[in-house]
Amino acid sequence: QPWFRGADGKWRFEVDDSARFKSEPAKAALADTASGDVIPLSQLLGQEDEIARAYPDIGNVLFERTDAGGGLYYPPNKFGTEKIEVGSRDARSTALHETMHPIQVREGFALGGLPANSSKSAEDDYWRLAAEAEARNVQHRADMSMDERLTLPPWVTQDVPTKQQI
Repeated sequence: QPWFRGADGKWRFEVDDSARFKSEPAKAALADTASGDVIPLSQLLGQEDEIARAYPDIGNVLFERTDAGGGLYYPPNKFGTEKIEVGSRDARSTALHETMHPIQVREGFALGGLPANSSKSAEDDYWRLAAEAEARNVQHRADMSMDERLTLPPWVTQDVPTKQQI
């Protein structure tokens, strides 16, 4: 796995996540719209997942399926609780995106955010956030094999060029 620098200047490498969230338990949890159940992310990842092995505590991140459209990541609160909410729009892709945010926290990478308001400039700034661009790229590359990933590196498939990220 080749190493590369993200827009935040920190080194990282990519793992093959083409099978992530495709197990039967994960598919069932992602299909269950707004059951109200909150489960640990470990139930979706499984013990053999490369992310679960690299970040053992990521399995403690709470996962909730909602009937909203997109997804949200809630960073650790004062009790250390983190949560991912995944809405109805392309649940697997959204789960991949939102799972990137706790990894960014653990690695000290640039952090994502929410638009400050509904203005065009706030939306543009949100779109350019390095962490959000990285998480969207995870979605874009979700079904690429490792060979494809090696041929087409992450900085080539970003929707916002590195120099334009904030």
